[in-house]
This record gives sequence, C-alpha cells and structure tokens, in this order.
Amino acid sequence: MGAIVAGGAAVFAILASEPRGAEPAVTVPPLLLASPTEGGPALAVPSAAPVTCDSALALGRAALKTSDERRSLADTARLAELPRAVADASCAARWLALILEAGECNDALDALAGAVFSLDGVGGDDVARVLRANTRCQRRLFDAVAETRDANAGVIDALLHATRGAAADPIPHMKGWLAVGRLERTARELGRHEVATRIDGELASRLAAAREGQERTVFLEAAGNAGCVACGPSIERALVDPRWGIRRAATVALRFRAGKGSVARMCQRALADDAVEVRDQAAWALRWRGDEAAARVECLVTAGAHDPEESVRRTAVASLEALVPHSPYARDGLVHLTGEEHPPDVRKAAAVALTEPGIRFGERWPPR
Repeated sequence: MGAIVAGGAAVFAILASEPRGAEPAVTVPPLLLASPTEGGPALAVPSAAPVTCDSALALGRAALKTSDERRSLADTARLAELPRAVADASCAARWLALILEAGECNDALDALAGAVFSLDGVGGDDVARVLRANTRCQRRLFDAVAETRDANAGVIDALLHATRGAAADPIPHMKGWLAVGRLERTARELGRHEVATRIDGELASRLAAAREGQERTVFLEAAGNAGCVACGPSIERALVDPRWGIRRAATVALRFRAGKGSVARMCQRALADDAVEVRDQAAWALRWRGDEAAARVECLVTAGAHDPEESVRRTAVASLEALVPHSPYARDGLVHLTGEEHPPDVRKAAAVALTEPGIRFGERWPPR
C-alpha cells in the first residue's frame, strides 16, 4: 500500500524532471495527393475547403493515377477521409463503382477501398461484387475487404474463393486468410453464428494440416484475427514449438479467446519464454480483452517490473494503459510501477500513462 501512495506522488516528480520547450503551434496540413517533383507541383486541397461528392471523387481518381513514389505514407493514409466526407447512399454507390473499375493497383486503392468498404451504407454483397469484378486488382483488395461491417455469406464466399486462388502468391495468400479471420470475428459480433462457425471450421482444418513453418504461421495469425474457437488444439501444440516464431504467432492467436486458460497461457509466455520477441508479443496480446482483468493486470505488472528487456517492459505498461477502461486494477498497476524500486524507463512510461484523460490514481495493489 505504501509503495502505491509513494508511486502516485512520484508521477509529478517524474514528469517535472522532463525538459519542456515551447509548445508547437497546431496546424492541420492539407491533403497532398502527390509530393512536389521536378515534373510538376503537388496537388493539394486545404482541409477547410468544402467537400462534395463530385470533388471527393475527383480527388480519389487523381490519387489512383498518381504513383506511390510521389506520395508520402501520411498522405496515402489521409485519402481514407475522402469517401467518408459525404455520407449518403448515392455517393457510396459512386465510390464502389470507382473501386470496381480501378486499374491502378496501388497504395491509394488500398486506402480508398478500405474506407469505402467500411461505410455504413455498403453491404457485404456490394463488397463481394467489387471483389469478383475487379480481377486486375483483386488481390490488392484483401486488406480492404476485412474492413467491411457486413460480414455475410456473400462476401465471405467471394473472399475465400479469391484467397484460395492466390495460394501460389505468398503475400496476397497471407493477407486473404488474415481478412477471412477478421470477417469471422465481425460475423460473430453481428450474431451471424452460422457464418462464423463455417469460417472457424475452415481455419481449424487448415491450421491442423499446416506443416511448413510459414504456412503454419499464416494460419495461426488468421486464427488469431478470428478468435478461432475450434483452433485450440493446434494453438496448444504451437505454444511449445521449438521455433520462437511459431510460439509468438500461437501466443498472439490467443488474444481474442475468452477464459482463464487463454490468459494463463499468454501470461506464461510473457513471463517465462526465453525469446524476447515472444514475451513482447504476449504482453501486447494481453490487452485485447477485459475478462479475467485481475490476472491480466498482475501478469503485466510483473512483466513491467522485472523483464530484463526494455521493449517488453514498455509494452507491458502500454497494455496496462489499454486495460484501464476494463478494470480499476489497471490504474493501480500503473501507479505501482511509478515506485522508486522499478526501472526508470518503466516509471516514466507509467507516469506518462497516468496523465492520460480518464486515468486516476488508485490505492489497491495487488488485486484482490
């Protein structure tokens, strides 16, 4: 108890010791479709400019025709704002037509398609139609398909068909199965249990049959995206594989699975695995659900306080911060980690986390 009170007071001392310069002015950069080159000026649209469906679509078309080399990653990410600027069904239909007809399979297509497929007015059948029709860029669309909010049988059938067809192309093959896993979880959230169960069985079957290290990793990661229920036996075997890459993928595959057993297995990897990569990902995986919150927090505080690697300690603190909305113990764990007995990097990270909105000091540790 005393360590917690001292830790709470130490938060301000830790932060006060940090040098502070003048606060930078906050500005909103324009949407830049292409970086300036010798070939011509960049096309920029001020953020304050009024946006209509026509103007947003015009910018989208221009972006698709611009090579990725002439656009920064930040500008590409901001393209996702365009389809969301005008939220009505007729504009969504025009965006779908643009994605369907796109022949430029670039990063701009990834950003725009992901935003379009996630619009409230865009259904799973709409996404399936685009995925089937745009054969030229079909495999570039896998990441975007995972963003759909309407995981119905139509879009899942289209995605499975396209993913199976990409078996000889390693990166699209991986992305397709990761998207399949994400759609299982979306279907379950929507109450479409028959659809989710069908995907669950497919993933479990393929994971059980996977022998190669890379293939096994792909299906472990897909199972993790899905929170695959039937994949339990395969995940259990993978957790004790001699290869740390397989153990890491298996640990992450537990993050959306409920229950004491899943939390205990993630915690075991976080505290006892001999590979720093596995411990780091285990600490990350513990943040994704709020059940068994006391056990999660206790494990993360132990990792944050005692792991020999700074990267693992900082990941544990970040996971505690993520768990604050789910458990009052997470706040208390952060306060505990500001104590003088802990490494300076942990104390600083915990102090910063405690200054975030909604996090207040607690006085209960260890959790009862």
